[in-house]
Order: sequence, then C-alpha cells, then structure tokens
Amino acid sequence: MNNTIDSSAVFTEKMNGVATYIFGVTFGIVFLLIIIAIVSYFCNRGPTLPSPPQQNSSEAQTNNISVAVDIGLDETTIQSYPTLLYSLAKLKNKDTVSYCSICLSDYENTDMLRVLPDCGHLFHEKCVDPWLQLRPTCPLCRKSPIPTPPVIPFDRCSSLGTPS
Repeated sequence: MNNTIDSSAVFTEKMNGVATYIFGVTFGIVFLLIIIAIVSYFCNRGPTLPSPPQQNSSEAQTNNISVAVDIGLDETTIQSYPTLLYSLAKLKNKDTVSYCSICLSDYENTDMLRVLPDCGHLFHEKCVDPWLQLRPTCPLCRKSPIPTPPVIPFDRCSSLGTPS
C-alpha cells in the first residue's frame, strides 16, 4: 500500500509541474501579445503636428500670398503641334513605334497622332493632349516641347570696353 500512495503523490507532483508550466507559457504569450500591441500602437501613430493658428477674415486677406504654379501647356500651344495619320507616319519612317506609350494600345491606320517638336515622338491626340495640359514635357524622353530662347554669349570685354 505504501507503493500506491507514493505513486499517486508523484503523479500529483508531476501534474502540478505541468500545470505550472502551461500557466507560465500562457502568461508569457499573453504578455508578449500585449507588448506587441502597445509597440504597434505607438509606432503606427502619425506624428502630431501643431495646427496653424486660426486667423480672422481680415488678417487672412492681408496675409494672402499667392503662388503661381505653371502646370502645363495651354490649349493653343498644344493645338499648334502638328498631327499626322498613323498610316502616313509608317510610310515616312519604317521605325515608327506601333503603339501609344501613354495608353499602351496599338495604333490603327486611321488614328490621328500628335508629333511633339524637338523629339518627334508620336502619341494619340486624345492621350497626349491631357498629358501636356498637366505636364509640359514629353512622356517618353521628358524633353520640353516649349522652344527655349537662344543663348547669347556674354563677352565681358565688349560690354565693358577695351582696357587702356
């Protein structure tokens, strides 16, 4: 009978050890999840910027600073660029690209294309006109189709006179 009492005591001690182990692991996982949640909360919060001071309408009118931003080309400039049928463009140049780089659709022989000056790239009119209204550059090479004024070299001697 002593053997049965000793074995049940050993079994009870082992069960207490397993229960303690399970409790410790569970507590550790919950603690880790809480730490991750707190760190995530503080890392994902955006920086709080101070709000600008409120002005009344008379102050706003006197402090109104307008900034002109040149967005793109005007409609008359865009319409001044030449257009060409795709079938004629193929006849003129065998290396003509067969698709529009903006909408990525193939050109049809009846499509009207706009030719950008300087670079000579071709695009659908309906694709490149809105592009040029927003950005004053070619969609492919980023050259500006706006003609630049010629550079006049500055000669210091001629403007200051010859030294005596």
